[in-house]
Amino acid sequence: MEPTPFAPQPSDEEKRRQLIYMKRIATGLLGVSAVVFLIAHQQSGFGWGLVRAISEASMVGGLADWFAVTALFRHPMGIPIPHTAIISKNKDRIGAALGNFVYKHFLTPELIKTKLTNLNLGERIGEWLANPEKTRSVLEALTTGVTNLLDRLNDDDIRAFIRQNISDELLKTDLAPRLGRMIDGLMDSDRFRDLLDFLLLNTAQGLDRNKEKIEQWMDDNLNWVQRTFLKQVVRRTPGELLHILDDQEHRFRKLVYAGVQDMADNLQENPEWHLKLTDIKQQILQREEVRAYLGDIWTTLKIRIQTDLKKDDSQIKFRLQQGAASLGEAMLRDEAVRNAINRNVEQIITEIVTTRGSEVAIFISDTVRKWDAQTMVDRVEINIGRDLQFVRINGTIVGGLVGALLFLITRLF
Repeated sequence: MEPTPFAPQPSDEEKRRQLIYMKRIATGLLGVSAVVFLIAHQQSGFGWGLVRAISEASMVGGLADWFAVTALFRHPMGIPIPHTAIISKNKDRIGAALGNFVYKHFLTPELIKTKLTNLNLGERIGEWLANPEKTRSVLEALTTGVTNLLDRLNDDDIRAFIRQNISDELLKTDLAPRLGRMIDGLMDSDRFRDLLDFLLLNTAQGLDRNKEKIEQWMDDNLNWVQRTFLKQVVRRTPGELLHILDDQEHRFRKLVYAGVQDMADNLQENPEWHLKLTDIKQQILQREEVRAYLGDIWTTLKIRIQTDLKKDDSQIKFRLQQGAASLGEAMLRDEAVRNAINRNVEQIITEIVTTRGSEVAIFISDTVRKWDAQTMVDRVEINIGRDLQFVRINGTIVGGLVGALLFLITRLF
């Protein structure tokens, strides 16, 4: 038998005291009825007869209800009378009945749909996300959890995992056709032209800005013939590049376009290019400094996250809260989004209830079956036993009233 899930609660002792107190009242009332009956039984006369009838019926009613209440939990006076200790003997059947009751009366698609419609989860989620006070505590708990998780992770294992998996994925991936398609995409749009213009402009500006430094280096390191020729190249190149920049039909542009397009075609179709790129990729990934860099990605990322989360003006927290607020406000503004959320949630939960609802009944039944019978009885009695003592009290009082009524009917009519 598995341990019962009924862990003791702080309020249990108070409930137990109340149960004992009510038991004493009910038993005391039954005892008073017995004493009164014994006294009245020795007397005669109409009045004492009425008292005797009341006390006698009170004892019968009190004893009957004592038996009924006690029989729910245990054998009265320890005597194994049939149909007593009902809860412990029928624990498994009670669990199965409880499971079926929950399934048939609480997990119906119609009831779930009605409840979800009334909840209007789309609006509630939007209001919650849009309220910084409500999201702040959750984000604090989330970021604290992330920090604790980062502290507990084994950095060496994570670095090895990242290094190995990134390397494996890059080795398995055929980069050539992907690069070719990416270049095709650039060529088909204005982005490659913009990139070429950017390179032309910045190269021209860089050469012009550093012309004196370049010529000084030439004077210090080249002979007269070399520096005379190269100085002319450096002086004329910025102007030529700016001329190419202004002329969209320049021959240099066409040569660049043709060369880049040829490279894109070879990357996608030429097996030799595939092999060359694969060989270059393998050589790069096998270099120790590259493998060390891949492993250090985790260290850098971890330090940045931890450092940011410790700041009062954490950008991660700010972005998360800002994103949550923006999402919530957008949901509150857009009824279509709220309706879509409500509709999807309703559909998902209804489908789960329809296909998996019966498993809830089985789960409840199996769970109750695993409970320890005696502990279950004790816990149930603590929680509802106090109220059941009123059944005993009422039985004693009502029994006395019925006894009085029967006595008066038999004597007066």
